[in-house]
Amino acid sequence: MTAAYISPPLRTWRPMVVWTCLLVAGLALGAMVVFLCTTVLSVNRSLEGNVDLGDGNWSQGEEVVKELGGQGRAARKLGLYLAMPEKVAPRKAEAALALGCCGRHGVPALCRALGSANEDTRGFAAGSLTHLGPEATDAVPALIQALRNHKDEWAVEALGAIGPAASSATDVLLETCREADPGVRSAAVAALGSIGADADRAVPALCAALKDDDDLVRLNAACSLGEYGAAAAKAVPALTAALQDSRPDVKSAAALALGHIGRAARGSVPALEKLMRHYEVGYAAAAALARICAPDNRKYVEALAGIAGDKRRGGSRLEAIAELGELGKMAAAAVPHLTRIAGDRREDELYRDAAAEALKKIRGEESKP
Repeated sequence: MTAAYISPPLRTWRPMVVWTCLLVAGLALGAMVVFLCTTVLSVNRSLEGNVDLGDGNWSQGEEVVKELGGQGRAARKLGLYLAMPEKVAPRKAEAALALGCCGRHGVPALCRALGSANEDTRGFAAGSLTHLGPEATDAVPALIQALRNHKDEWAVEALGAIGPAASSATDVLLETCREADPGVRSAAVAALGSIGADADRAVPALCAALKDDDDLVRLNAACSLGEYGAAAAKAVPALTAALQDSRPDVKSAAALALGHIGRAARGSVPALEKLMRHYEVGYAAAAALARICAPDNRKYVEALAGIAGDKRRGGSRLEAIAELGELGKMAAAAVPHLTRIAGDRREDELYRDAAAEALKKIRGEESKP
């Protein structure tokens, strides 16, 4: 009798499961590698074909975003590219520029790029956040940290571009006003005005900056004080002193700032009346006096209108016309002068258009975009 055949028992199911898992993991890893390589190559190709860092044209970044599938997809691909080693992804600065055209989708990747050891990558990342402005509000903490770590001027400019939403940066900006680099200092005093930092703390720092050795620091300090308007009343003595600055542009900015402070700046009237006779700066003094002395400002409005109509004044004519428009209804006495400029065919079109725009503002008409 033949013995029945008995098959050998299975040793175990576990090795099969292990090998299956390893196979699946290997396939997934391979797919990931293919995806990464494909993404890096496509980004590299798009950046190489579209972005010239020397050009600084944002339309280049828009072309990259379009090629990579729109803002959301482009932001993910460019963010992944920035996370790759330099040898694999050599165009990180270009990628940072293109992220500036991805709207809010690009902000997280740009925040990470602010921590890069590469100065160009950090600079273009901050430049993109500056381009995004208030849309980059979520980047404020990263910009503050970048400023503390590297003292980069670009980070300061980005905070200023974001505006009031960056008010949490006040402390670091006040510290930065004392930096050795004048470029960083000038950016910091400009940013304080743009974000509207707490006046009680910012105004004294800006008054001190009016005495800085650097021309641009003084100019930006005066402009920022003008942004505060009446809240900068304590700056009137410092701004009045700045009317004696050696630079005409600083004189103009100080005068205009006094005008925006308004009636609280009446103590500066004698100095401003003297400055009205200045060939380059007279328009700013007249505009300031028209604001400070309103409603009894007719003689100053007419003086400003006279500058606007004086063909010998060159560029300050345009400034005078623009200031008349900004005065609005307070400049009603200038309407005949501006009407004459706007309708004079012998005038350059630039002056005619500026006068027509100023008339709309004085009459309270909305300008067409």
